[in-house]
Amino acid sequence: MLQVNRNVLRLFAVAIMFGSIYWCRSAEPSYSIPLNSSSLITSDTNRAKAFIKSGTAKLKNNDSKGAISDYTEAIRLDPKAADAYFFRGLLKFVLEDKYGAISDYTEAIRLNPDNPFPYLDRGRAKFDLGDYKGAIADLTQAIRLNPKNDFAYYLRGSVKSILEDKYGAITDYTEAIRIKPNEARGYLTRGGTKYKLGDYQGAIADLTQAIRLNPKNDFAYYLQGNAKSKLEDKYGAIADLSEAIRLNPNYAAAYVSRGNAKFALGDKQGTLRDFQEAARLFQEQGDTSTYRKVQDLIRNLER
Repeated sequence: MLQVNRNVLRLFAVAIMFGSIYWCRSAEPSYSIPLNSSSLITSDTNRAKAFIKSGTAKLKNNDSKGAISDYTEAIRLDPKAADAYFFRGLLKFVLEDKYGAISDYTEAIRLNPDNPFPYLDRGRAKFDLGDYKGAIADLTQAIRLNPKNDFAYYLRGSVKSILEDKYGAITDYTEAIRIKPNEARGYLTRGGTKYKLGDYQGAIADLTQAIRLNPKNDFAYYLQGNAKSKLEDKYGAIADLSEAIRLNPNYAAAYVSRGNAKFALGDKQGTLRDFQEAARLFQEQGDTSTYRKVQDLIRNLER
């Protein structure tokens, strides 16, 4: 039997409900019936709607297999039910069947090409499968159909960053922030991109905002600490890296960065302790390559 985390399924079910509301307001209904349709077709269409509703209810009870079965039955009854393909694709995506999800999203798009959500989610699936150019094409279409979707800009920015279009990524992150200024992820990713471009001051400004919006994000503190270290603010770097470690005691890379900052301040013993803890964590986490590199650092310190 297909299984997935119960909380993920509940979130997915909520997303379906909200997505359905938006869809009904922003696009043509997918259940349009020609004037000369028979009562049998109308009956099958109504039954298909009932199976879609039943599938969503089953998701709430963590019955992913039953939900897929209901969506499939809805498609059998009404092959033009674009939302049945879309919802089944969403569930396949959650269940890690990315190719199956793309197939369903593609059919949903064929049946209702003016709905932005299948483009968005097909783009996300392509992103996960490493089809970055295909992802950008889908996300661009999703943005064209719904220019107010901050997540589409955010995801397209992430793809552009992977493709080394850093300035294009920053442009997309900036638009995502403009649409939803109280969402931390836009500031975090824009700050990370600025860091990669060597704009450490700009990175710190964005990361400070990301931390304000989400004070429990260990990666934001880690990245901000490294940016401060690049600007020779070693004490500020140690403070941020210590907070990252407090939030995530298994953050091996944060121990390495904090050790480097301590070394720059002449604290050899503090550096050694941080490197030793980092080595222990890397070994426990199965990262043997980084473990060996840190062990080399430790040996050099002990000479």
